[in-house]
Amino acid sequence: GLREYFGEDVLATTLHADVRDDAPTFGIIDGIRMSSEVKLFSTLPGFQLWYIDAPVEVRYQRSLQRGEKVGESSMTFEQFDAEEEAATEQQIRTLRSKAVQVIDNVQSRDEFTARIDALLATVNIQPILTSV
Repeated sequence: GLREYFGEDVLATTLHADVRDDAPTFGIIDGIRMSSEVKLFSTLPGFQLWYIDAPVEVRYQRSLQRGEKVGESSMTFEQFDAEEEAATEQQIRTLRSKAVQVIDNVQSRDEFTARIDALLATVNIQPILTSV
């Protein structure tokens, strides 16, 4: 695949260059999974890592409802939990200690959105999207 050919950080490096060149006043990067990505993005002015987490049981129930990935909506808890032990998933857990904000995502979507909006206000950023 792409990462095998160009390196594990090809997507992060490309996104970093785009953000650096565009110099937006605000942006959200979703899906950071490795310490090397945090190191790369931390060179951008104002970068903050926010770590959003939920217990494995909550993530499992949400994955069943979403059904985003092939086979996800029929996956057993044991299968889901086994995937949580993959190397990339374990690397994600190490990012928690590097975060300036750790947000537990166990509440409803509306409550979660309100929590994020409140946190954005503390860094002087007004939400630009609302949940519908």
